[in-house]
Amino acid sequence: MKHLQRMVPYLLPNILAFALLPIILSNTASAMMILLIGLPLIILISAFLYGTKIKKIDALFALAIGILFIPVVVVLMNNTAMPYVVVYAGIALLGNMLGALIKSKE
Repeated sequence: MKHLQRMVPYLLPNILAFALLPIILSNTASAMMILLIGLPLIILISAFLYGTKIKKIDALFALAIGILFIPVVVVLMNNTAMPYVVVYAGIALLGNMLGALIKSKE
């Protein structure tokens, strides 16, 4: 439980972005910009900060990011966006690894 509590502040921006950004989609171009630039950037930054905080690689954080995006795909998008679940989890793992690596060098 303590592990999850430590993750919540870093998952919260992602949850808000997953919930709010797809709602403002007005056309295909804006949807692609959010899916390809907006959400990955938010995920990368929050995962990087989480990695610097815990100073180790945490695959559970990446898994949580992927799981949290599944309802967004099901409710707000269609199944063609399902591969982004894996991509976003990978971006979260990369950000976490970079943050942990940088912090461990200090």
